[in-house]
Amino acid sequence: MARNFFLIFGPPGSGKGTQAELLSEKTNWPTISVGDLLRKERRENTELGKAMGAIMDRGELVPSEIANQLIQDRLEEKDAQEGVILDGYPRNVEELDDLLGLVRKGDMIQLILLEVKDEDILDRTATRLICSGCGAKYNTKYLPPKQSDLCDRCGSKLITRSDDKTEVVQRRLADYHKAVEEMLKATYKAHYTINIDGGQSIAQVQQDIWEAVERNIKDQQDQ
Repeated sequence: MARNFFLIFGPPGSGKGTQAELLSEKTNWPTISVGDLLRKERRENTELGKAMGAIMDRGELVPSEIANQLIQDRLEEKDAQEGVILDGYPRNVEELDDLLGLVRKGDMIQLILLEVKDEDILDRTATRLICSGCGAKYNTKYLPPKQSDLCDRCGSKLITRSDDKTEVVQRRLADYHKAVEEMLKATYKAHYTINIDGGQSIAQVQQDIWEAVERNIKDQQDQ
């Protein structure tokens, strides 16, 4: 069975996690994020979660071999055989090469690039919240919870991510721009690249993504 890969790239705070979830609702394919997988490990207090905790708190990237193994294991699960939405992975050329090793003949790859100005990213990350229980994401300005400090989904307390501090975000932005520039120069066999203005409303970004995705799928079917 051919599998659809959607790779959503964007700087920290660009809304790629939100758009990945919305695309998942449209397609019924799972969203896979290295960050979410690692936060799950931390919540469950696994050895990996404990080992990677300090690295995550500093806003640094976990080693690629860890990220690659997490993704590989997740792609083997039953719900990921028809299509997957990769949120923020691969993060560099090495991880891209590793992912391509998992792509099967006939699989379709679409790269979705959310473009947001750095100054807007700093504003967004300053108002982000995450659920301490289920990991759901909120933003007090753009996607507020119904209650200011509680998760709509599970009722757990909402907290600020340790990697959303301004100095950490600035470093992550610099790392992101360098990595994406290198990946876009690489030969990665993406069938389609979709550039989206991520500074628009959540609904408009969602509409722009879905219209482009539908066009690409139709184009692929017509070939």
